[in-house]
Formats: sequence, structure tokens, C-alpha cells
Amino acid sequence: VRVSSGGVSTGNGQSGDVVVVSGDAAGSSSGGVRISSGSSVGGASGDIVVSVGKSGLGDGGSVSVVGGDSDSKTSSGGDVVVVAGSGANGGDVTLRSGAGSRMSGDVSMMSSGGLSSGSSRVGSGDASAGSSGTVSVTSGVAVGGSSGGVVISTGASFGGAGGDVTIDVGSGS
Repeated sequence: VRVSSGGVSTGNGQSGDVVVVSGDAAGSSSGGVRISSGSSVGGASGDIVVSVGKSGLGDGGSVSVVGGDSDSKTSSGGDVVVVAGSGANGGDVTLRSGAGSRMSGDVSMMSSGGLSSGSSRVGSGDASAGSSGTVSVTSGVAVGGSSGGVVISTGASFGGAGGDVTIDVGSGS
């Protein structure tokens, strides 16, 4: 099944949008939107690709995945969850910026500010019968220039104590 907008082959015209949306709800929950490939019994299941077309002159388009806001004073905003598939070997999750002829893009992972900001965690999972994974923080190799630094710091505090930097080694047996 292919759903597409009309194309423009000449000139400076703009192709049309494709919008898939559930309806608004006044007194209850609005409907969801689900995009999934079918299951496969005798082969590989199908991929789902979300991509933006290439730009010849301007900036490339963005891909945004945003959880829903909540206007309620007692409810939370929606989560954004990215989980790889399970199997004999679980699938990978790769977060990588785009390559550039001059400079590649940044990768930023942080919680938003507020009255109290949320935590940011980077860790490997627990292992029930083997070794747990390694967490590596490294800067890239530089050819013709200086390699980047690795900075671990806590934020300044205006009204309390500054945060600690703690490095612990796990116990062994």
C-alpha cells in the first residue's frame, strides 16, 4: 500500500503534504496512530523506515518524535521510548549525528529544565549469567588537528552545595 502526495517535476513548486492523524476528542481520549509491519513466521519481518528526502539547495528536513504535552497540573507529559527488538542477540540502538563535509552534527542528551530538572543516565544493563556491558566515554581520533577532550563536571549552584563527581568501582567476589 503506497500513500503519496502529488509530485512536482519542474520549476520551483512544492510537493504536497501527507498527513495521518487521529481525530480530536472533547471529553475522552483521542485515538492512537499505529504504524507497524506484519509478523513473519518463515522469514524476516519487514522494516519501517522514516526518512526525509534529500535537499539540493537548502537544509535537509528534520525528523521529530515528540511526546504529547499535558495541560493537567497532576499528569505527566507523554514518554518517548526507543527499544530495540529482543532475540538470541538483542538489537542495537544507535544514536549518531549526520556526517558533514566540514563538520559533523552534535549529539546532545539532556533533560529539560524546570523547577527541578530530571536526571540523565548512561549505563549498561545487568547481566544474570555473564559479564555486564562496558560504558565507554571517548573522544574521536583526529588527523591533522587536536582530538576532543572529555569533560565531566557538575553544574554550579546558586543557593545550595555544588554537586559531587563520584567514581566507584564495583565489588567482586
